Amino acid sequence: MAVDAPPDALRLTGTVIRLVRLLDSRMSQVIGCELGLTEVMTLGLIDRGIDLGSTIARSLQIDPARVTRIVERLVAQGYVVRGEDSMDRRRCPLSLTPSGQTLLSLARAALGDAMNSILEQLPPADRASLVGGLQSVRPVLEHA
Repeated sequence: MAVDAPPDALRLTGTVIRLVRLLDSRMSQVIGCELGLTEVMTLGLIDRGIDLGSTIARSLQIDPARVTRIVERLVAQGYVVRGEDSMDRRRCPLSLTPSGQTLLSLARAALGDAMNSILEQLPPADRASLVGGLQSVRPVLEHA
């Protein structure tokens, strides 16, 4: 009985990185600004109600100081506003401005188009396996 060889982890990692870079590049071209996937993912989290920098950092698994810089940039560009919490002055919940909502919609559409252009090059069975695999790994990553 033949045993499958273990996957080449370095090669698989390289493939994931190349995919992310390609999607990032195509998205940036379409939305016409210098925001990258991390900034757009931050907008997406805020849109879903994740409105504190510390929670965003945990969700994206990045350094809180980096989230602070990202939020500062998004605020300066007019995509995000800081609110006030009457019960806790240290808490500044974040929300999207109309410009932030528009940019997020453009980015989602650009990413969808870019992902579809890649996926349509795969045979249907491979496409279904890849999408299913990515959907299955998401909960694992959220608890890592």
